[in-house]
Amino acid sequence: MSRNVINRKVFLGLLSSAVLFSGCSIPENTEIPPILQYGGTSHRQHAPEPVYSRTRWGLIPYGAPMKSRYKKPAPLIVPIFSFELDQGTLRDAASMLAGATQYSSYCSSTVADFELSLNQVGTIEELASSIEDLAQIRVVVDHINKEIRFLARNDD
Repeated sequence: MSRNVINRKVFLGLLSSAVLFSGCSIPENTEIPPILQYGGTSHRQHAPEPVYSRTRWGLIPYGAPMKSRYKKPAPLIVPIFSFELDQGTLRDAASMLAGATQYSSYCSSTVADFELSLNQVGTIEELASSIEDLAQIRVVVDHINKEIRFLARNDD
């Protein structure tokens, strides 16, 4: 044998023994992962069914608009009433106005027995001013306290 062949054999032997003693050891607490088993490939005779899309386009939410400081208040919407009283007293007129608006009524005893006839259509304020002119009294419509007051007029 030639010298090159012996050198090669010695070199390969030393190399294999170095690899064998240094790199082939496994620590004792190392777990070997299990071998994964794969199933067969899927196959279909027809195309897949269309899938309902759960996503949709939407607008980005915005905050509430700012209240304008200079905005005019909304107009007051007042109902129209039909008032019909024939030869009745002011006490009857006060109770009729209060009943139409679901307010309480007060009629001063000094003017309660005054007789009145009125047939008119209008708002509560218009009806109250008509009664004021006909009976020469003062009618107060208090929307805050929900009360209608018939008072004697103090002309000074």
